[in-house]
Amino acid sequence: FLCLVAKGRESQGRLIDAFDKYQEFAATSQSDDLISVLDEPSVRASGEVWSQGRIAAMVAKASPENKKPLEAKIQSSWDQLQKKGATLDELKKFVAFSGSLFDVGREARLKLAERLLEDTSPNAMLLAEQALQPVLTESPVLAARAYEILGRIYTNKNLLDDALWCYKKLGKEYGDVVIRDGKKGADFLKEANADKKFIALLSESKLIPEARKITVSEERGNFHQQTQSYRFEEPESSLPYFQRNRLALRFDYHALKITDTLTGKEEWSMNITRTLFQNLVYGNGQPHLVRFPLQAQGHLVLLPLGHLVFAIDPVGKKILWEKNLYNPMGFLPGQPATSPPGYNQLNVDPDGSIRILYPDGWAQRIGLSNPMTAGVAALQTRDGLVAVDPLTGKTLWTRSDVNSRSILFSDGKHIFVVDMTPENTPSATRAIRAYDGVSVKIPDFSQLFTKRERIIGGKLLLNETVANGSSSLRLYDIINGKDTWKESFPAETLVIKSDEHPGFTGVIEPDGKVRVWRIPEGTQVLSTKLDPKFIVKGGAALLLADKSNFYVAFNNPVNANIMPWGGIQTNLMPGSGMRAQPVNGEFFAFERETGKMRWHNPVSHQMVVLESFQEIPMLLFTSRMHKMVANGPIRNVMQIVAAKSIDKRTGKLIYDNENIPNGIQFHNINLDLKNGKIEFVNYQLKIIFKFGSDAAGISFEDAGKKNS
Repeated sequence: FLCLVAKGRESQGRLIDAFDKYQEFAATSQSDDLISVLDEPSVRASGEVWSQGRIAAMVAKASPENKKPLEAKIQSSWDQLQKKGATLDELKKFVAFSGSLFDVGREARLKLAERLLEDTSPNAMLLAEQALQPVLTESPVLAARAYEILGRIYTNKNLLDDALWCYKKLGKEYGDVVIRDGKKGADFLKEANADKKFIALLSESKLIPEARKITVSEERGNFHQQTQSYRFEEPESSLPYFQRNRLALRFDYHALKITDTLTGKEEWSMNITRTLFQNLVYGNGQPHLVRFPLQAQGHLVLLPLGHLVFAIDPVGKKILWEKNLYNPMGFLPGQPATSPPGYNQLNVDPDGSIRILYPDGWAQRIGLSNPMTAGVAALQTRDGLVAVDPLTGKTLWTRSDVNSRSILFSDGKHIFVVDMTPENTPSATRAIRAYDGVSVKIPDFSQLFTKRERIIGGKLLLNETVANGSSSLRLYDIINGKDTWKESFPAETLVIKSDEHPGFTGVIEPDGKVRVWRIPEGTQVLSTKLDPKFIVKGGAALLLADKSNFYVAFNNPVNANIMPWGGIQTNLMPGSGMRAQPVNGEFFAFERETGKMRWHNPVSHQMVVLESFQEIPMLLFTSRMHKMVANGPIRNVMQIVAAKSIDKRTGKLIYDNENIPNGIQFHNINLDLKNGKIEFVNYQLKIIFKFGSDAAGISFEDAGKKNS
């Protein structure tokens, strides 16, 4: 009854009455019970979530004139709370209903985060990050205030790399914005630079030396893995914490662990429920292509491991919750409850995601699924799409009409669903509100999805060619159905593969002109030129980046008569989590600040190692390849296992070895950045790089940000 009354008041434009009735309905409903959503029978949501979603949607579509009385009512309620001194629970409740409404709601989010500064409960920091996340994309004043609060929170938690990152952001992006007590963003950065805590951060244990001279030596022996562990990539656009602290899964005990990359010390380890992840890693057949992404909102990590997904607090060193996507009981009939399910088929898609087919016909996609926003983690389960609270794992809403073959992604406010056929082609597209699971009308983008270079939040980077051979890159906004950026190019322009750095895209034009843009802003960050003689028809190009340089590497076709089985092969241990990309052609380094070419060298039939690419001062390569070898008058094709290294600063070849025994793969990179030592290790050989530490250092919060 209350639902119908509220909807009626809403349709009459009586927003205050509707707001009151929606709140009344939320207060009377059982918090854990899911109810059917009016007008969408496939959606079920808790009463509180349903009411909050209806209120947000009502305000979003109301006219400015109709909004004013409701805004005044909410402002009055906020003023009363402030006057009497709101409790923490009252602040949480106010933010839940009004945190996305008007400036007063965003102000409440800031106040809640400040209150959580004083809270000693285990999840206080994660809750504060969740409250502030939507504010970071608002006006410069609100965003700057949010970053300043985060800086204080991270300082209190001794996360000094992250705190300094916040203060540097304030100084660089919000330098003239007045934030608190009359101080501007630049003032907060100045204070941080003078603070003893941060001076120590920059001058002592957290320095990564920028090498001036690299020496290389070899050590022969037996260097077997002590334990087999899969190291996960750091999340995209992540905090400095994730650059220093690497999450890995140890296979023998099936334990999650965190390792400090500066010291190599294991900081935490915890056994978890056994999954089929190890089978997926070794059974996919394309370890250089497959990526098992972990996601992060602030410091909260969502980690899908096959049929199980885990929410992790790495700072608090604990598992927040786990969910079984395959079966709530966690096992098949006749199978021990502790055993992960088996699967019949494993397919690797060109985008690096995996499709798993289970014995009973259920299919699961790993890679482009399980999007997470500030308040919702969406999980693709056997029973449909289930949205849970990222902190508690509590179910917020469900949709029964999203099958497990669908591709999901999010812009933070919406979840986009691309329904896929059994042949893995798009059949339909839609958008749903992340908060309550209700449908949002958008133009269909099925055909555009097939032309995607990359997904960037709620936008598609599209690569299109027209009849005359000319091409274009454009950024398509899915919600608005419009392009937000576009560049056109002459025929035979080569789009540079930039999957390793999703915040960039670039092209090489036929005359050798190289251009790179930061997206989604569309800002050009590199304009330079290379000799067009290095462009080979049918070839591809790879874009890499670190703090100092952009790198463009060609991957030209190989001789199929010499390398008939897929060409260049990786020489990294599949279960290690280390990845590499093929390179066969000229390798260029360009200064990021000036665009000036620093050096270029030929690199043939190799794979560039991506592990720790941001931190280390040299390029590492290793591959298995076939090569024509002359033995007197006889010429034979032989398999060669090779490794080489190039100094990033000078382009000088500092290591080159084509005599590594066949079958001996590299399984580890040991980093001791503090003492200027890196080891590239296989079972019989340890390649040791030492570099000087007399140069100026850079902190982790500066080192190799993927998208900056």
